[in-house]
Amino acid sequence: MVKENKSEKDGFVRPKYGKKLTLAFFFGTLVFILIFLLAYSISLYKTQDIYRSQEALRYELLSFQVEQELIGNSCENFDPTRFSTEMRKLGNVLDILERRLGKDDPGVLEQKKTYSVLEVRHFLYLRQHNEKCKNSTMPTILFFYSNSPEYSDEGQKLGYMLTYLWEKNQNITVYSFDYELDSELIRLLKEKYNVNRPNVLVIREQTLLNVFETSADIERAVKNIYSY
Repeated sequence: MVKENKSEKDGFVRPKYGKKLTLAFFFGTLVFILIFLLAYSISLYKTQDIYRSQEALRYELLSFQVEQELIGNSCENFDPTRFSTEMRKLGNVLDILERRLGKDDPGVLEQKKTYSVLEVRHFLYLRQHNEKCKNSTMPTILFFYSNSPEYSDEGQKLGYMLTYLWEKNQNITVYSFDYELDSELIRLLKEKYNVNRPNVLVIREQTLLNVFETSADIERAVKNIYSY
């Protein structure tokens, strides 16, 4: 007859196995904490990066406004890339934060509101330049997207086309706005341009529904509207 081990029969684990389980639990917990801290540190760094980019862009826009008051507008001294680099950097960092923290994260949404204000200020700057300097054409596109499931696939497709168009012709500036963002500024933009659904483009004050199959379709619309 085989004798039962009393400790196993009573539900106890041998001391040596207990130590192994304790060590495994300790190291597992340690790894989890380290991964969490790493993810948190990356998100914090990206958030700080957004603050730095926003401040740099605010300074550039404020500096430009002061220069305008001092010496007036100058078509000859206009620098189309002056704010574009910071705008793209800020947009890229915000996109990373959306993927890491979630598109509905309160902090991310607040950053998007600030980013939207900076986008509109930049848009008005280019629009003023286009109106004053008739020999210069800097096309602008306002893109209203949505993260809602019923619109996201269509919006991603349109976003890819706009990115390809910009890479092909960096004279074009695309501004992306969250259609559903709880912002008075976004509400005013939608009201001004009669935008009543997501995935809509506004090209030189003209509102166009998403009837584009390729980036070439958007490019043709831009050329026809801006007559170049």
